[in-house]
Amino acid sequence: MSIAALGLAGALTNASAAGAATYVTAYAGPSTNGFFTEIIHGKSHVNGAMAGLAADRTLLDLGSGFAVLGEFQATHYFFNHPTTTVNAGFGLGYRTDIRPREPMTVEFYVGPSFAIDPLPPVPGNAPGRHKWLNFMSTAVSVGIPDAPGWSVVVRSYHRSGMYGVYVKNVDEGSMLGLGLRYKF
Repeated sequence: MSIAALGLAGALTNASAAGAATYVTAYAGPSTNGFFTEIIHGKSHVNGAMAGLAADRTLLDLGSGFAVLGEFQATHYFFNHPTTTVNAGFGLGYRTDIRPREPMTVEFYVGPSFAIDPLPPVPGNAPGRHKWLNFMSTAVSVGIPDAPGWSVVVRSYHRSGMYGVYVKNVDEGSMLGLGLRYKF
């Protein structure tokens, strides 16, 4: 896993300056440690909050608004079970302009997630504390008129065992929140 993170770090720092964009996003929202399927069915309960800081960079422009992206992200869960994670992953994004100077992006990221202080066992999860899991994150941003480089973001975050790839039957946290993004 650490080799993948080092490779991503190299790709982020060496991406071609031509067309490469770097974004920093600060976001926060309510969180739950319920299973993702429960969230989809509206059966989960909010038991905390999460805040995150993400740095994203275009690694490869695929044309027509599509790009391969790289992301480093740090998150912290508050209240019920405080924990901090560090994440590195790759993503796919689509960027377009709604109107002049109002860009819109839709992005999806996935990769390894390391918990500095893993959560205690959650009912229904595999026993034990799991430092290495998978993260998935989505973001939809819309540029703020007359504020070049700034966007409002709706962002989701999910950390789990990825159906047994990391650990079988583990969902540790999900969040849906709002944030601000700046393009460098």
